[in-house]
Amino acid sequence: MVHRGDPIADIDHFHPLANRLIGLGLLGALVVYFVWITRMRWRRAAIVGNFKLPGPKLTLGQMALGVIDICSASAALYVLLPAESRLGFPAFATLYSFASVLGIASHAPGGIGVFEATILEGVGGSESSVLASLLLFRGIYYAVPFIAAMAMLGGVEAVRRWRSLREAMLAPSEE
Repeated sequence: MVHRGDPIADIDHFHPLANRLIGLGLLGALVVYFVWITRMRWRRAAIVGNFKLPGPKLTLGQMALGVIDICSASAALYVLLPAESRLGFPAFATLYSFASVLGIASHAPGGIGVFEATILEGVGGSESSVLASLLLFRGIYYAVPFIAAMAMLGGVEAVRRWRSLREAMLAPSEE
């Protein structure tokens, strides 16, 4: 929201400057948190309630992985979008992040419907083409990893149980 707030402004109906200020506020909160964690680490472990907070290195690593995850997922959808409806990638990544947050806030499973409506509103262009891109994205981002994980789980279980499977297959059948 800091770089371009225009795609978000069409959805949340705030002035683009207000969206940029919200983005700067969130970045400022992250910087304050990081400085606080770093200063607390020098004195003693940062503890909030019963939770020991991660140190500065782990915090930076988590932030970097979060950015990589969001950028990778938004890039996967970005390349699936029709060429005539594409925004620039930084603006689209902002829109994708906003749609993800709205999907999570809606408590709909997987943000289904809310995420798609937000992308449709922000991207514009041919609705049928954008919906086809979103359907492909859902398949690539959710179904393919699920099927791959199930296949790997089946493979691991087959290897772990190979002896009993082999005995069951070689045992004479009683009729």
